[in-house]
Amino acid sequence: MGYSPGTAVADLIDNSITAGAKTINIELSLEGEKAGWILIEDDGKGLDHFELRKAMKWGGQGPNSARDLNDLGRFGLGLKTASFSMGRRLTVASKKNGNINVAVWDLDEICNSNSWVLGLKIHTSDSSILNKCNIFKNQNSHGTAVLISKLDKIKTDGFSDYQKQINEKNLFLSIKNYLALVFHRLIEQKKIVIKIGASEIKPWSLFGLISPCEEKWLKSTEKIDSGKVHVQSYILPHPKRFTEEQYQIMGGPNGWNKHQGFFIYRADRLIVPGTWLGMFKSEEPYKLARISVDLRNESDNDWGLNVIKSKVRPPSYLRADLERIAARSRKSAIDAFRWHGEKEAPNSSKDSNGFQKSEHTAFWEQFGTKHETNFQINRKHPLVEALAQNVRSRELVEAFLRSFERLLPISAILQEPSKSLNGLNRAVDHEEVKIIYQAFQAAVDVLVRVGTNREKAYEIILSCSPFIEIKNHLVSQDKNIKYD
Repeated sequence: MGYSPGTAVADLIDNSITAGAKTINIELSLEGEKAGWILIEDDGKGLDHFELRKAMKWGGQGPNSARDLNDLGRFGLGLKTASFSMGRRLTVASKKNGNINVAVWDLDEICNSNSWVLGLKIHTSDSSILNKCNIFKNQNSHGTAVLISKLDKIKTDGFSDYQKQINEKNLFLSIKNYLALVFHRLIEQKKIVIKIGASEIKPWSLFGLISPCEEKWLKSTEKIDSGKVHVQSYILPHPKRFTEEQYQIMGGPNGWNKHQGFFIYRADRLIVPGTWLGMFKSEEPYKLARISVDLRNESDNDWGLNVIKSKVRPPSYLRADLERIAARSRKSAIDAFRWHGEKEAPNSSKDSNGFQKSEHTAFWEQFGTKHETNFQINRKHPLVEALAQNVRSRELVEAFLRSFERLLPISAILQEPSKSLNGLNRAVDHEEVKIIYQAFQAAVDVLVRVGTNREKAYEIILSCSPFIEIKNHLVSQDKNIKYD
């Protein structure tokens, strides 16, 4: 059905949350094929004998049935399908009113007997694992332990023991990261604590580095579908405003380009961590747009929620509203991403030669009133200065700059931004690097002529647009460039 270990464990945790659990413990052991196991234990209300038998049925409460607002269930299949996507035996032990009830589905037993007979006893090889659970150790406890054993679909084999250890570590990390993302709201709200091994999972929100979401990034909020669907649009700052650590956090487990567009939540549980719902493509300039969509579980049918709760299909009657919201967010995102103007440039100072010492001197300056925005070329930029130094008439230089500014087709760029990915966003080829390298050397020579040593000149010019964006290409072009 398309489960990964992360989506499978998340589906099992949904049952714990629906049961009112506050703490969920996960343990994982990979002791060779068909010998490994995964254990999920919670402190929920537990199940009696009849409730447990009902939970072990293939298909329980239907998708159209009325559910509690916090019920994360859908088809009555998740417990079984998620478990068998990892291993061949599912054992559930649940304690309610002081009584422990057990039910077992074992695919090998079903195959051998050719009969769907539900086991009611813990298998001998699983007893040592389950006996460590709180429901067996603590007389006054309640809750449920789900054990998936004989793991046969989780592969971590490697060419060496070291490679196997790396694969196991990556599996562990991928599950942890997925749970941190999917359940980040519930963890932030302190509704649940999830532990994997001895480690408590910290929330991983892609809407802000702190909780709640960064309000200054929130651009609009509205309700659609008669108030059933709550939508909030965020435009993140340009990645250059983040530290390296912040950049990695906000990039998410799948990277910046994969986490853009609509983030679909259901009862505060993240279903889809970024999609344009088939309306637009995921492209680099739009990665700053993130839109949270909150659904009620009564909307499952309309939104076509799939069995593993990882995909949705919005109803046709909402597509116009969603496309309008998406288009507005994409326009704001490309404005924030593409313009490397004065607003984006850090405060800078000048050195003894009168040149700016900023880490990233902007080529374009942005200014204007609340009614209009204008762009002009930065006359202090080293590239402009290099041009002026190599042309006899400064008046002619100024005339050309003014002409370029007036001829900049802003309206055309904004009308069709997806077709205007030129300049900094376009990959450079070898011939273009050679041309830009000539401009780079001219700018360096201007600084050297006024007394700056060449190494310092390299440092200054490589901190300016457009050279900073292709710094590695320029350095590879000239091995004499010394720049850290």
